[in-house]
Amino acid sequence: MFPDLPAIKITGNVSVSESSYTLNNYFFYAEGSVSAKRTLDKQIIAEHFFKVKGSHRSKKQAALKALEEAGLEAGHELSKMILEKETMK
Repeated sequence: MFPDLPAIKITGNVSVSESSYTLNNYFFYAEGSVSAKRTLDKQIIAEHFFKVKGSHRSKKQAALKALEEAGLEAGHELSKMILEKETMK
């Protein structure tokens, strides 16, 4: 699709913590960052920090929901930044 673009390595970290329990729902936060680095010159071309809340009646599902929401947000924002920066050359 974009044969002229260099390879990009994406790395990140995330932590999940319980926030509260309200109206029979558990609330968790997923907090962390994700970054994209060109493999040719090791330059960071995009970085996104996030703190996202997820909720569910099950404690485990609430934590997974927070991680799911964080992954969706991080992936969307990072890909948008990469495409804007790398295709504007």
